[in-house]
Amino acid sequence: MSLSEIPKKFTQILKKNGAEDVASLLFVEDVKTIRYANNQSTTIYNISRAELDTYVGLSKKIFVGGLEDLSDQALENFAERIMTSIKYSKQSEEYAPLPSGTFKYRPKRRPDKRLFNIDDKEFVEFIERVINTSLEYGAKRNAGILNLKRFKIFLNTSTGIDASDEIWRIELSNRAFADSDATGHWVSCASSLDNFNPEEVGRISAELAKMSMNARSIEPGKYDTLFGPMIFANLVSDYGSAASAFAVDAGFSFFANKNYK
Repeated sequence: MSLSEIPKKFTQILKKNGAEDVASLLFVEDVKTIRYANNQSTTIYNISRAELDTYVGLSKKIFVGGLEDLSDQALENFAERIMTSIKYSKQSEEYAPLPSGTFKYRPKRRPDKRLFNIDDKEFVEFIERVINTSLEYGAKRNAGILNLKRFKIFLNTSTGIDASDEIWRIELSNRAFADSDATGHWVSCASSLDNFNPEEVGRISAELAKMSMNARSIEPGKYDTLFGPMIFANLVSDYGSAASAFAVDAGFSFFANKNYK
């Protein structure tokens, strides 16, 4: 059985066991990584993993969970545990059945085929470009990580949805050191080589490192703060995740049990 067939099979197993609503999502990730420190590449390695996530609804009760062992027996055992767990769960006050029918999505850009063919030599050259640019702009040493990631997603639901998607992206994160206490950090993340810029990462991280030299203490008090793009992006990411209705309902969010007007 191929990986793409697993969500459909698992949906069928759960329906056979009495589930009313089922959404089975298989997430397949392949990552090539290179790490570097002190201006030199240190390791290159590859990681592949697959995880099956599922949403199950029965009698207004909900189960959400995941599994990495995708063998036939593991799927059967997981389905049994899910149905047992739902049996002893409380009903959800906000329960809603899964939507049915077909859906239309806006056309998306297809993965950049040039990312498919990056070899180890080109991978190392990206690192050399960021390091050389950083040194040119005043950094003394650099450390960081470069990832090339491919995601395949397969979705099957009890309401007739059977869909898939594929995402490729390249991610570079560099920390430049102007001295032992003065560092700067910048990244480049893109789904196309046209938007990937190692030189910009090297330049900005080095400039930030130099700006942080000779730092001094300030008096305690209230100050206006200007957040850089990376800091603000982290805040937006955290608040966006916390605003998820599922996260609030499950109690994972800091918005849980709060009333807002």
